[in-house]
Amino acid sequence: MKKKIIVLGLITGSILMVAGCSTSTGINPDKYVTLGQYKGLEAVKVSTEVTAEEVEAQIESVLQSSAKAEPVTDRTKAEDGDIVNIDYEGKMDGKVFDGGTQQGAEVIIGSGNLIDGFETGIIGKEVGDAFDLNLVFPDPYPNNSELAGKDAVFSVVLNSISENIVPKLTDDFVKTLSEEASTVAEYRELLEKQLVEQKEVSAEEALSAELWEKAFSNATVSDELPEELIAQKTETMYTNAKSYATSYGIEFTDFLTSYMGLTEEQFAEEAKTYALEAAKESLVLSAIAKAEKMELSEQEILDAITEYTALYGYETVEAFKEGNDMEAFNEYILKSKILEFLKENAVISEE
Repeated sequence: MKKKIIVLGLITGSILMVAGCSTSTGINPDKYVTLGQYKGLEAVKVSTEVTAEEVEAQIESVLQSSAKAEPVTDRTKAEDGDIVNIDYEGKMDGKVFDGGTQQGAEVIIGSGNLIDGFETGIIGKEVGDAFDLNLVFPDPYPNNSELAGKDAVFSVVLNSISENIVPKLTDDFVKTLSEEASTVAEYRELLEKQLVEQKEVSAEEALSAELWEKAFSNATVSDELPEELIAQKTETMYTNAKSYATSYGIEFTDFLTSYMGLTEEQFAEEAKTYALEAAKESLVLSAIAKAEKMELSEQEILDAITEYTALYGYETVEAFKEGNDMEAFNEYILKSKILEFLKENAVISEE
């Protein structure tokens, strides 16, 4: 799952990093693209109806996230789901290793935050017990590749046991959750409204994606693509991957191995595949814009920059421009405009 999420981030990522370079830099899309149908496309907009069960599930999620840990007083043995306070010291071949020792660690049994066997090994132990756990580090082990696959003995002391107490939904509790609702009934109405809004956003995004996929699939794109455009897209993939590596504080090759499960050669192949597809999409995008004589006005660009300056926490518009590829940003805004055009000219039915 981790690899899938990161690969998705590398390919789609932040619009400010991965939107790609504009195809308006001298490349004529008509040389490479023959457009098919992109107006009058048929699509189904998914339902935005919210059921009572969904509202109750959301309430349960809120209550669970508001749970507070309280000491267990009616038993002394640890159980699955408990929050335990432990001291532990890890050794390999009788020697303490770096990162394997901690005092007063808070661990939720069953969370899966520790290596296999650690959490389950605490179940049934009593407060005050000292015990050893003979465990094996997983392979691979992204947190520390030097420990991968190695045997270790953890000496553990169980200091205390707590459990999460889930609050009840009352008018008083609602007042701590929201400034817009003061009763349980009002809170349910508020949650339903929020869920509808979330579904509406998701439905619009899904609709846009479906229409774009159809418009793109209906177009015929030459197998001979501009080399400069492919190079731009490839560079985008590498730049983004290296940014991720920097944010994790590790070398690029270590990032590929630990977080994506790829060698440099395998990543190069994925970057090549991505670049070809991204180049084709940019060309189709430009072809539609040219066919419809669609351009961005200076005001549209300024409005978008102002919006995203605030959205991403930049202090000024100038700081936003300096920190981002504005050609890429403009292409992203143009695509948004084209997606709206596709929706306005589509035959849309409701689910």
